[in-house]
Amino acid sequence: MKNQILKSIILSSLIPTIITNFSYPIFAQSESNNSPSSPNFQGLLIDIKNSYDNFKNSNKSLLNKLEEESKKDPPTTDIEGIDTKIKENYDKLVTSVSNLKNQLSEEEKTELDNLLSLLQTEEEKGLSVEALTKLLEDGRLDKTEICESIQIPLGLFSSNSEANCGNFNDETYGKLSGFINTQIKAIDKQIQTIEKLPRFINDSGETSGQNNSSQEDNSKFLIFWIINSILTFGLIGAFIGIYLLNKKIEKENHKLYNHIEKAENKIEELSERNQNQSKQVTKQDAQIKNLKNKNDSLQKEIENLTSQINNILLKVNPLEKQYSSNQTRSHNEIFTDENKELKPKIEEKPKPEPEYVRLARSYQENPHNLVQNAIRVSMTKETLNKILAGTWEGIVELEENNRQGEFYIVNNNSGQFYLFLDPDTKFNVPTLQNINKSQLFICKGNMSQGFKGNEIHIIKPAVVQGNNNNWRLVESGEIQIG
Repeated sequence: MKNQILKSIILSSLIPTIITNFSYPIFAQSESNNSPSSPNFQGLLIDIKNSYDNFKNSNKSLLNKLEEESKKDPPTTDIEGIDTKIKENYDKLVTSVSNLKNQLSEEEKTELDNLLSLLQTEEEKGLSVEALTKLLEDGRLDKTEICESIQIPLGLFSSNSEANCGNFNDETYGKLSGFINTQIKAIDKQIQTIEKLPRFINDSGETSGQNNSSQEDNSKFLIFWIINSILTFGLIGAFIGIYLLNKKIEKENHKLYNHIEKAENKIEELSERNQNQSKQVTKQDAQIKNLKNKNDSLQKEIENLTSQINNILLKVNPLEKQYSSNQTRSHNEIFTDENKELKPKIEEKPKPEPEYVRLARSYQENPHNLVQNAIRVSMTKETLNKILAGTWEGIVELEENNRQGEFYIVNNNSGQFYLFLDPDTKFNVPTLQNINKSQLFICKGNMSQGFKGNEIHIIKPAVVQGNNNNWRLVESGEIQIG
């Protein structure tokens, strides 16, 4: 019944279409005369302009954020909360430019190449729009990125060993904002040049002509579909009513069947539950009898053991008296002479090696093996800012930093936690000075140049303990530099 109704609905919807096609043969003819669609150059150009507007707005938000950071005192070394859409908008702009370029002739591609060059070519000793957006993809700038990827390319510093390299200040903001604004203006100018290409001027005129010529066909097409829809919906409406009534009857039958099936399942479940309970009662009775038998057996064994112990005690008492007498005699023989002293031989045992010495030796032999399962940490921003500002109060706190932590916490499996240097991190002169100033490690040797962690000899690792979600220094370590 259901299939017959559906077939009738489909057949009824085709009848008006067949009838109206005889009356309006123009539509079949017009559709066959349509030419293949050409690329929509105006649409591709609009994509470029929209992508550029989004990219420009992202850069404005970035400059506002960086201006706030540049005014902080002391200068910040880690910038977080940057809008990550700047990289997404940059990729969309490059993609839209490439899409338009692929549709143009070789002569017209020059202006598009110039625009791509502005987006991707490096300027200012390695700094480019592409490099800057990739740097901001994770939504933050750390001290190393500020120093090596922004300040050095902009000419503010010559190397990362200079003391203030990594501090984001007014001078850094001024240089960076000037670079960004210059690039944005150049991109805007190049897009205006592309808009003036003859193709886009001609394309807009052809589009308006095509729109005027197709208005008449569109009006005829609209009349055709109005008539077709009225006839179709009229025929379909009757069949839908029959179908819905049949559907409702099937639904009620299905509910009744489910209710009967649930009742039968419930009866079967109760029957199985009664059988299982009967089996469990029988099993528990057998277990109780077994436990009673074991209890009786244990009582007998306890009585036998008590009897054996009493017999042993009767035999031990004479031996105990004899042993006591022998001990007294031996004691008197040792102290027969008042001028003699008993000098027992005490075997001196070597003192055990401190745990931190063993761990320090393991670090020097194979540092990566020691820290492979350790916790990676760095100083908290609050601690580092206090050390830089000279307001440090002797408390050093560290926080987990799996991305760029300079230290590793190693657990010796007995509740003690030791702090080691990351063997792959390059510790420059300012960093070593901060470590020594905070007394995280007492630095011995010459601190006039930087070293990697595996080039520094750890005499004694620092001791730390957990403090809420962070770690706090308990005992300073010692390192030998150079």
